[in-house]
This record gives sequence, C-alpha cells and structure tokens, in this order.
Amino acid sequence: RILAAAFMVPLALGWLRVEGQRLQLYDYAFGTALRTLVEIAILATLSWWVVQAMRMRDRQQQRAETERRAGVQRLRMVLDASAVPFAILEPVRDSSAAIVDFSWSYLNAAAARALRREIHELTGRRISEVLPGMWSEPGLFERYVAVVLRQEVQDFELQSTSSGLEGWYQVVASPLDG
Repeated sequence: RILAAAFMVPLALGWLRVEGQRLQLYDYAFGTALRTLVEIAILATLSWWVVQAMRMRDRQQQRAETERRAGVQRLRMVLDASAVPFAILEPVRDSSAAIVDFSWSYLNAAAARALRREIHELTGRRISEVLPGMWSEPGLFERYVAVVLRQEVQDFELQSTSSGLEGWYQVVASPLDG
C-alpha cells in the first residue's frame, strides 16, 4: 500500500507545484519550499504510522507468548495432577540419524509411579537404560518409531514382562513436534 503512495504522492505534489506556478499562485521558490514541507510532513506521518504498527505487532506477539506460556503452565499443572500416566519421549538418534532409542523429556508423577521410579531418575534418560529389555517386545519399538517418522497415532495394548513392570498397559502414542 505504501509503495504506490511512494510514487504517486511526489508526482502529485510536483504537478501541484507546477500548476500553482502556471496559475501564478506562487513563484518557483515558494512552490519548491511548499512541496518540500508537505513531503516532510507526509514522511513524518508515515514514519509515525509505521512505528505505531510495529509497536502494536510487538504487543500482540508479547501477549500471544504470555498466553502460550500460561497455557503450557496450565497444561503442566493438569498433567502433574492427573492420575493417568503421561510422558513425553524424544527420539535418540545415531550418527546416521536413525532412531535407536527414546528418552524421557517429561513425565508426570503418575507415570513415575507406574514405572516405580522418581521423576528425576527418569527425565533425560534412555528407555533402554532404565528398562532393559523393554524393546524386546515384538513390534513395540517400531510402533514408537512410526509415531515419529510417519506422524501417526499409535493406540494399542501392551503386555509387559520386562523389568518388574509385568502387566497390561493401554498405550496411546501421538506425534508432538518430532
């Protein structure tokens, strides 16, 4: 929108200066001074408008970030208070970028209780370190890899016999930012 004005306004002001001189409303020096003054006023107004627009955008971005952080905090409070085990896993990749394991980046208290560990004992650790033999369940590791690589939800029951976690578990694995 401003680009068109950047071409049209100087042309219009130049035309008005020439027409004013032709009609003998003012001489060349006064017309040039008047045109310069009007251009400065327009430039100042546009500059003020751009600064105001940038400030408004910055306030909107800050408000959106504040709301996002508040939403994340509320979600964390809900998950921490939940009796349902919940964890966020991150893929662990080898030098060729192949997924070789997963590590816990977040667990709620219910998940730590289900795994019979403390949250700090699990966060950042690989699943294969904490639960040796976990990936020996046929197709289990491949299901988790599919969540990451194909961005597909996996919903399944698992009968675990590994690492003292014997029992049936309902697993819902959903993609979340890789």
